[in-house]
Amino acid sequence: MARRIVVVGAGAAGCALARRLCDVPDVDVLLMEAGGAATAVEVQTPAMWPAVMGGRFDYGYESVPQPAAQARVYPVPRGKGLGGTTIMNAMIHAHPSAAEVAQWGVSFGPGARDRILEVIDGKEGLVPTRQGFMPNPVCAAFVEASLEAGYPRSAGLNTDSPAGAGWFDLSIDAQGERVDAYRAYLAHVAERPNLTVWTSAVVHRLEIAGGRVRSIEGTRSGEPFAVTDADEVVLSAGAIDSPALLLRSGVGPAAELAEVGLRPVADLEGVGKNLHDHPLVPVVWASEATGPVPANQLFESYLLLPAERRAAGQTLNIAFGHIPFPLPGVEMPAAGASALVGLYSPRSRGSLRLASADPARGPVIDPGYLSAGTDVRALASGIEIVRQIAGQPALAAFGLTEVAPGPAADDATALEAFVCASSSAYFHPVGTCSAGGPHPVVDDQLRVIGLDNLRIADTSILPAIPAVATSVTAQLIGWRAAELILGTP
Repeated sequence: MARRIVVVGAGAAGCALARRLCDVPDVDVLLMEAGGAATAVEVQTPAMWPAVMGGRFDYGYESVPQPAAQARVYPVPRGKGLGGTTIMNAMIHAHPSAAEVAQWGVSFGPGARDRILEVIDGKEGLVPTRQGFMPNPVCAAFVEASLEAGYPRSAGLNTDSPAGAGWFDLSIDAQGERVDAYRAYLAHVAERPNLTVWTSAVVHRLEIAGGRVRSIEGTRSGEPFAVTDADEVVLSAGAIDSPALLLRSGVGPAAELAEVGLRPVADLEGVGKNLHDHPLVPVVWASEATGPVPANQLFESYLLLPAERRAAGQTLNIAFGHIPFPLPGVEMPAAGASALVGLYSPRSRGSLRLASADPARGPVIDPGYLSAGTDVRALASGIEIVRQIAGQPALAAFGLTEVAPGPAADDATALEAFVCASSSAYFHPVGTCSAGGPHPVVDDQLRVIGLDNLRIADTSILPAIPAVATSVTAQLIGWRAAELILGTP
């Protein structure tokens, strides 16, 4: 009899996981996705990715007011549709380092990381990647200006020498269209007899008894369902919805569950804790030259500064784009450029909990942005680095005039105030069902501690965020989870 595996969530991790599982004929896979097909033009067109956020393919979550960021509420965009957040992200395709993977607390056999990444995007890999078509001249000038400022040329984010200035690899095809996770992993095998994909399937809770998931309950196209024949259940709903589903199912801190009227079935303190993300602060210029119409994902080049001395040893990754990044209360120029100073080793931590046992209510999301003062200072130092680069000859022809933070922000105090008032995030949430740390939620096989047929496979299992955009990390986790289920060393 075939093993029946139910996967909740068809994002980066869930699609990779389902693909690897359904490669085995005697494994029967049911993949559940709350959204539907995501083939709209705004999804497929790389330069339109900002338009997808906040629209019909976004859950539309928001944070609670962030005290260290002037009590501002941040959006928490999460993709709703086949492909998950890969239908709305900026398509940056970057590998977590071997050193980072080794610290996750997850079983990766010798060479497993490199072997899986070869499957994902090797020469014959499943995910086509390339640098953008028709690179924007001002993005090219940023790379040259970085070299003029004394920084090295990056060999590429997915090489052994990623530090320095270079061009992002993007998950786009030869025609210049987005390649989301569903398209990469499952669209061409969707007719396999051992793969079933449910769309519009919203999972409300897991019924757990005797240390096992007995039933997966929810609605599909508004009609109730209960799946009771799963040999294993894998949550791949992401760092927001996987912990929320655990909590609604009675798995989490007992005291917090009791507050919303839920009976604990597994008292796991770490569920919803350790939430963190990559914060960013924009530097925006007006430009005399409008440049060509955007062809790719708008922010094409980067400067990676690992363990940057001026950022107290934290890692910065500066993404440079040929549009003015919008800021509330700041009049944006018609043409311009932006540098997004990203902090890729944040020390701030937050949490997630339930507002109610009602699955129709979203969770209470508190990323704790900028709660560690070192993060504020690191981002402020990144602004100073960007200003140094903007003054180099390679960018002079574009007539850049700084709009934000502006010339008046001329000391550390003013720059730190700007960070608190104007920071955003790359929206790479992780950590809420950690495989390590003081309160682990899953073991090294990604099994939820105390439950013998429930695993988690997404970025919620990360004890610490890697210094890369997290889409490939999620795919790597999903593929490895499938191997663990199948018994691959």
